[in-house]
Amino acid sequence: TGTIAYGVDRDGRSARAAGWGALLADYGGGFWIGMEALHAVVCAADGRGPATALTEHVLSRLSLKTPEDLIPWTYDQPFTWHRFAVLAPVVAEVARLGDDVARDILRRAGQHLADSALAVIRRLQLQDQRFDLVLSGSVWRAGELIQAPMRAAVLAVAPFAHFIIPTRTPAEGAALLA
Repeated sequence: TGTIAYGVDRDGRSARAAGWGALLADYGGGFWIGMEALHAVVCAADGRGPATALTEHVLSRLSLKTPEDLIPWTYDQPFTWHRFAVLAPVVAEVARLGDDVARDILRRAGQHLADSALAVIRRLQLQDQRFDLVLSGSVWRAGELIQAPMRAAVLAVAPFAHFIIPTRTPAEGAALLA
């Protein structure tokens, strides 16, 4: 639901960025993507933003009938990060269908995630070094719509970064380490 960037250099120095929680700037994570989807739906309903297929898909996913139904859904339910983060796959689905608003949300998420990674890269002075950058977490399932802008931003600063997307679950990784 949130984000964190963490790195360790060859000398064992570490640095991190983000990981502050969704309300304190974990931009680009599942919660953020879900909130951006809700913002897009209500702005479209008001005429403050472009029409988007997110409206139909978000309302359907939440079993709601109108954008106005988002008000009690948002404020009357118990607040959990996950309730909002479940909309991230909806954004990815709608983006794959070609919706410009959904595509822009994922592009901006990729840029935000790159900003976090770049903060760590700069702190550890890795710009001119070869290093692995592991993209772990469910938001990367959106594929190139989020990965491409992230990669482009990172490679513009750290051209030797090598991107890895794990093919096993975190539990499998822990078992292998044990």
